[in-house]
Amino acid sequence: MPYGIAGSLNKIISLAKKEKVGKIVIGLPIGFSGRESAQALKTRKFAEEVKKKVKLPIEFENEILTTKIASVSSAKDKVDAASAAIILQSYLDKQSVTSN
Repeated sequence: MPYGIAGSLNKIISLAKKEKVGKIVIGLPIGFSGRESAQALKTRKFAEEVKKKVKLPIEFENEILTTKIASVSSAKDKVDAASAAIILQSYLDKQSVTSN
């Protein structure tokens, strides 16, 4: 369900308060070259707006190929949610490795 930027921001604020989250992980589109695209810059700008509103730390995780991976095993209407789960799991896996 598309929310638009304002609606997405409001949904994030609501969920962050309700679920008492400690930080927010946002997928960042970085290409194979390692360079950030124009979309990555938009994502960073959106993340700054989120950070101002929820006053929580923001962490980024490369989202390269997550939509493609998710589309292989997910229903068409669940691809975004599956992609988000892949991004979060990748972030958590990296945290686990660095804490050991």
